Amino acid sequence: MVILFELYAGATTDLKRSDVDKISTWIKPVALDAAIANKAAAYYRELKTRNRNVEFRDLFIAATATHHGFQLATLNTKHFQRIKDLALLL
Repeated sequence: MVILFELYAGATTDLKRSDVDKISTWIKPVALDAAIANKAAAYYRELKTRNRNVEFRDLFIAATATHHGFQLATLNTKHFQRIKDLALLL
């Protein structure tokens, strides 16, 4: 659901929002649960100690991916490479 939020937030035109509507019918939502929130918080604490913070949304995305064993496809490799155990699809 966090990724869906990112897609809708970035959809700045009606056409783009329509595209996100279509994409959202193809994917199965993954709920943000306590285990994912805990993992995101652990990433936050670890990155904060190294002064390498990333946005909270990115922490939730990374935690969701690692919790479910997913690879993450992103253009934002600069931030996501900071998170250990996260498999990026490059």
